[in-house]
Amino acid sequence: MKQFMEGATCRELPALMRKWRCFLGFPAFLLLFSCSDSGSRGKKLGAELDIPDSVEINLKAPQKESEQPRKKRIFMTFDDGPNLGTRNLLTILKEEKVPATMFLIGLHTKASPEQKLMWEQLQTFPGIELFNHSYSHAWRNRFTGFYKNADSVISDFNRAQAMMMLKEPIARTPGRNAWRIDSIARTDLVKNRTVIDSLQKKGGYVLIGWDLEWQFNHKNAQAIQTPDQLMAQVDHLFAANKTLKPDNLVILAHDQMWRTSTDSLRLHEFIRKLKSRPGYELALITDYPGVKEALANQKRF
Repeated sequence: MKQFMEGATCRELPALMRKWRCFLGFPAFLLLFSCSDSGSRGKKLGAELDIPDSVEINLKAPQKESEQPRKKRIFMTFDDGPNLGTRNLLTILKEEKVPATMFLIGLHTKASPEQKLMWEQLQTFPGIELFNHSYSHAWRNRFTGFYKNADSVISDFNRAQAMMMLKEPIARTPGRNAWRIDSIARTDLVKNRTVIDSLQKKGGYVLIGWDLEWQFNHKNAQAIQTPDQLMAQVDHLFAANKTLKPDNLVILAHDQMWRTSTDSLRLHEFIRKLKSRPGYELALITDYPGVKEALANQKRF
């Protein structure tokens, strides 16, 4: 370019410069036109899309899985062992694989060779709990005289507690449906209330009553209700909310009811009916509402 400019004459220079301005200005004009045209097209495109200034995002909270209804708990409890029906009872519990709570009579643990053997088996049997049902069973069912003196009642229970070396002060009064779990206090016979109060306050026992009894004929020890009848009673008590604690039901039965194979079949049948109900479950008495808290507040032996 420099050589070219030097070779041009002064007369030719103005004309040459005009040609170069024209040559360089044309691309600039195309660039300007292109930018202007793309801007207008961009504005038109934006207008057609109608893009909002802000976007609202609705994040729904995750839905919780539907909670399964809480099962109603049934506590099978058996009194008066060890006796002639205890062996069959343990066989049934083992075959059905269900928990149970036994309230034992201290005198029965050494009353005969058979009862001694049963007592030894009870102490190592899995899935059951062993608790106090007094030493003498109210002086061998002399209930009126037994419940007249608080100190003698406490002494009778303490003798059984020490003899059987039971770990927890949980007990059931013979012949009386009495509850004492912390502030819970219920007694079927008002005239015995003061004496039974002393078992809790002075003796340090947690007392367990029952909501439903599987009754038996005291002459032949056979169950009175059929398994179907007992099952109907269980359903009714839950439906009518007539248990001491809602959704918790304690059943009382006795070891001597299962001495024969026929009677044992009735217990088998009833347990299987309970197990077939998805809304029911069997539990140990230490899982009854308030029992563990009451134990923490009671005297230890």
